[in-house]
Amino acid sequence: MNKRPKVFLRYYSVNNLGDDLLASIVVSRYSNNFYSDIQIFGKYIRQLRNLYAVNTFRSNLIKKIEIKVLRKPLNWAKRLSRNTDLMVYVGGSIFMENVSLKAWLKEKKFYQNIQIPFYILGANFGPYEHKEFITIVDDILGYAKDICFRDHSSYKLFEKNKKVREACDVAFALDTTRFKVTNNKMAIISVIDCSNRLDKKSSKLYYELMSKICIKLMEDQYAVKLMSFCEYEGDEIAIQRILSLIPEKYSKKISTYYYKGDLEEALNLIACSEIIIGTRFHATVLGLVFRKKVLPIIYSDKTKDILDDMKFQGHSIDIRKLDTFNIDELDLKDLRIFNVDKQVKLKLYQFQELDKVLALRKNSDE
Repeated sequence: MNKRPKVFLRYYSVNNLGDDLLASIVVSRYSNNFYSDIQIFGKYIRQLRNLYAVNTFRSNLIKKIEIKVLRKPLNWAKRLSRNTDLMVYVGGSIFMENVSLKAWLKEKKFYQNIQIPFYILGANFGPYEHKEFITIVDDILGYAKDICFRDHSSYKLFEKNKKVREACDVAFALDTTRFKVTNNKMAIISVIDCSNRLDKKSSKLYYELMSKICIKLMEDQYAVKLMSFCEYEGDEIAIQRILSLIPEKYSKKISTYYYKGDLEEALNLIACSEIIIGTRFHATVLGLVFRKKVLPIIYSDKTKDILDDMKFQGHSIDIRKLDTFNIDELDLKDLRIFNVDKQVKLKLYQFQELDKVLALRKNSDE
């Protein structure tokens, strides 16, 4: 392998704030050149000086078709892997059984035939329905050079594989010292489109909950900002649904922020807030990283598992159980800052094996 290996970077590249954050942390840590097949370009991703996009009109067309079916492009990933020395796949919900097992067998074949070593960072496993899916993923992990999960629940499923490790989420490696962290009397509310995640009743209850939280915050004299992390996944649609449920005397005072790829701008916004109401997984994590008061809104076990691992003692709301939740019992004044010093100390463990083969930048936090 060359002294400076060329790296095939694989991530969910659709202008999703969380995934852009993870990709930027990896790319900024090393001085190697990274090559990626990017679905949607954002401002910050374009500015990463050692990240190169390998895109053509034809590849983009094929990629769109593949993403609709499998949520990740395969054919062009194969081609890209032939021109690089190793692959790094960074992401969170990488192993979800959200498509047919036949599609996942195709994914398994990709990993089986790839001719370069590959590393998986920051992943969690699930949700899933069939035990066969566990076997497929177990086989995929068997081909990897190193796998680091971000939660103990995922790790336990595959701990017999000696290449499997666990650590905190990659986002805990974010260098917050470059941001001006303040506590303006502002609450940021990250939302999701529930149409593909929950049934109609639960979706309705979720949007009603978020509208009531907005009103509660405004009555406590907070500036409220509804924040979209990903247009592609419908966050902006969710914001409009929530606003439609709020009386005009409140809604006209609520501001919005739609993430369009300017990662620094988005992180600065979070850094200057006091409260983060996080439905998006990385909204919750970023709130914790920036030492904010956080109210996690749980729609998936991936958030619950991380909070359990951290022994999080604050309030949280599981939107899968809203039929038994009484918002009148929620006092937002009780929110407290949760200490994440332990997670920050362990932040470099995700990169433990990758650091052995890639060149650290001089300003990296070793």
